[in-house]
Amino acid sequence: MKQGLWLCGLLVWSSLSWATDHLGHGNAYLQKRVFFSQDKQTLIAVDSRRSRNIEFRLRVREQVIAVREGQVSIAVATDQRLFGFSVRAGGWKPVRLELREQLIRLQVSDFSIFAETTQRILTFNGLTGKWFVRRKSTR
Repeated sequence: MKQGLWLCGLLVWSSLSWATDHLGHGNAYLQKRVFFSQDKQTLIAVDSRRSRNIEFRLRVREQVIAVREGQVSIAVATDQRLFGFSVRAGGWKPVRLELREQLIRLQVSDFSIFAETTQRILTFNGLTGKWFVRRKSTR
Protein backbone atom coordinates (compact mmCIF):
# COMPACT_ATOMS: atom_id res chain seq x y z
CA MET A 1 0.00 0.00 0.00
CA LYS A 2 2.77 2.45 0.95
CA GLN A 3 4.68 1.56 -2.21
CA GLY A 4 1.58 2.31 -4.29
CA LEU A 5 1.17 5.73 -2.69
CA TRP A 6 4.86 6.45 -3.11
CA LEU A 7 4.74 5.48 -6.81
CA CYS A 8 1.58 7.56 -7.32
CA GLY A 9 3.30 10.58 -5.72
CA LEU A 10 6.38 10.07 -7.87
CA LEU A 11 4.24 9.87 -11.00
CA VAL A 12 2.40 13.11 -10.14
CA TRP A 13 5.68 14.90 -9.33
CA SER A 14 7.35 13.77 -12.57
CA SER A 15 4.29 14.77 -14.63
CA LEU A 16 4.25 18.24 -13.07
CA SER A 17 8.01 18.58 -13.61
CA TRP A 18 7.69 17.62 -17.26
CA ALA A 19 4.75 20.01 -17.80
CA THR A 20 6.57 22.87 -16.12
CA ASP A 21 9.69 22.25 -18.17
CA HIS A 22 8.05 21.74 -21.56
CA LEU A 23 5.03 24.04 -21.33
CA GLY A 24 6.91 26.93 -19.76
CA HIS A 25 4.81 27.57 -16.66
CA GLY A 26 7.62 27.73 -14.15
CA ASN A 27 9.95 30.66 -13.80
CA ALA A 28 12.89 28.39 -12.94
CA TYR A 29 12.68 26.82 -16.40
CA LEU A 30 12.11 29.93 -18.51
CA GLN A 31 15.26 31.29 -20.02
CA LYS A 32 15.45 34.84 -21.33
CA ARG A 33 14.12 34.56 -24.86
CA VAL A 34 12.77 37.96 -25.92
CA PHE A 35 14.42 41.35 -26.00
CA PHE A 36 12.97 44.76 -26.77
CA SER A 37 14.31 47.51 -28.99
CA GLN A 38 12.84 50.63 -30.54
CA ASP A 39 13.82 52.34 -33.76
CA LYS A 40 12.11 55.74 -33.98
CA GLN A 41 8.40 54.82 -34.38
CA THR A 42 8.88 51.05 -34.59
CA LEU A 43 8.64 48.57 -31.70
CA ILE A 44 10.95 45.59 -32.20
CA ALA A 45 10.74 42.30 -30.31
CA VAL A 46 13.68 39.98 -30.83
CA ASP A 47 12.97 36.26 -30.38
CA SER A 48 16.45 34.90 -29.68
CA ARG A 49 15.50 31.23 -30.03
CA ARG A 50 14.03 31.64 -33.51
CA SER A 51 16.44 34.43 -34.56
CA ARG A 52 13.72 36.72 -35.81
CA ASN A 53 12.55 40.29 -35.27
CA ILE A 54 8.85 41.10 -34.97
CA GLU A 55 8.12 44.77 -35.68
CA PHE A 56 5.12 47.02 -35.06
CA ARG A 57 4.89 50.55 -36.45
CA LEU A 58 3.54 53.20 -34.07
CA ARG A 59 1.35 56.09 -35.16
CA VAL A 60 3.00 59.40 -36.07
CA ARG A 61 2.70 61.18 -32.69
CA GLU A 62 2.49 58.09 -30.47
CA GLN A 63 5.09 58.12 -27.67
CA VAL A 64 6.35 55.17 -25.59
CA ILE A 65 5.93 55.87 -21.87
CA ALA A 66 6.83 52.51 -20.27
CA VAL A 67 8.45 49.19 -21.21
CA ARG A 68 8.65 45.98 -19.16
CA GLU A 69 10.47 42.84 -20.31
CA GLY A 70 9.93 39.35 -18.99
CA GLN A 71 11.55 36.09 -19.98
CA VAL A 72 9.10 35.38 -22.82
CA SER A 73 6.81 38.45 -22.83
CA ILE A 74 7.13 42.21 -23.36
CA ALA A 75 4.74 44.99 -22.33
CA VAL A 76 4.87 48.44 -23.91
CA ALA A 77 2.67 51.36 -22.94
CA THR A 78 2.30 54.40 -25.17
CA ASP A 79 0.22 57.50 -24.66
CA GLN A 80 -2.53 55.88 -26.82
CA ARG A 81 -2.27 52.08 -26.46
CA LEU A 82 -0.93 49.12 -24.51
CA PHE A 83 0.96 46.40 -26.37
CA GLY A 84 1.48 42.83 -25.31
CA PHE A 85 4.02 40.58 -26.96
CA SER A 86 4.62 36.91 -26.27
CA VAL A 87 6.54 34.26 -28.13
CA ARG A 88 3.42 32.07 -28.04
CA ALA A 89 1.02 34.82 -29.18
CA GLY A 90 2.97 35.31 -32.40
CA GLY A 91 3.21 39.08 -32.53
CA TRP A 92 2.30 42.42 -31.00
CA LYS A 93 -1.26 42.63 -29.63
CA PRO A 94 -2.48 46.21 -29.02
CA VAL A 95 -5.40 47.50 -26.97
CA ARG A 96 -6.48 51.15 -27.06
CA LEU A 97 -6.43 53.39 -24.02
CA GLU A 98 -9.54 55.45 -23.40
CA LEU A 99 -9.70 59.24 -23.35
CA ARG A 100 -7.86 60.66 -20.28
CA GLU A 101 -6.87 57.16 -19.13
CA GLN A 102 -3.44 57.07 -17.51
CA LEU A 103 -1.19 54.15 -16.67
CA ILE A 104 -0.70 53.43 -12.96
CA ARG A 105 1.14 50.09 -13.01
CA LEU A 106 2.61 47.75 -15.63
CA GLN A 107 4.03 44.30 -14.76
CA VAL A 108 5.21 41.25 -16.72
CA SER A 109 5.43 37.70 -15.41
CA ASP A 110 6.07 34.63 -17.56
CA PHE A 111 3.28 34.56 -20.17
CA SER A 112 1.14 37.27 -18.58
CA ILE A 113 1.00 41.04 -18.42
CA PHE A 114 -0.86 43.08 -15.82
CA ALA A 115 -1.73 46.72 -16.42
CA GLU A 116 -3.65 49.04 -14.13
CA THR A 117 -4.91 52.38 -15.37
CA THR A 118 -7.01 55.08 -13.79
CA GLN A 119 -10.16 53.51 -15.31
CA ARG A 120 -9.48 49.80 -15.95
CA ILE A 121 -7.53 46.67 -15.05
CA LEU A 122 -6.14 44.84 -18.07
CA THR A 123 -4.47 41.44 -18.25
CA PHE A 124 -2.79 39.90 -21.26
CA ASN A 125 -2.68 36.14 -21.70
CA GLY A 126 0.54 35.44 -23.59
CA LEU A 127 -0.50 31.88 -24.42
CA THR A 128 -3.61 33.01 -26.34
CA GLY A 129 -2.64 36.59 -27.26
CA LYS A 130 -5.87 38.02 -25.81
CA TRP A 131 -6.39 41.04 -23.58
CA PHE A 132 -8.99 40.82 -20.79
CA VAL A 133 -10.43 44.10 -19.56
CA ARG A 134 -12.26 44.90 -16.33
CA ARG A 135 -13.60 48.36 -15.62
CA LYS A 136 -12.87 49.76 -12.16
CA SER A 137 -15.85 50.62 -10.00
CA THR A 138 -16.70 54.31 -9.68
CA ARG A 139 -17.45 54.21 -5.96
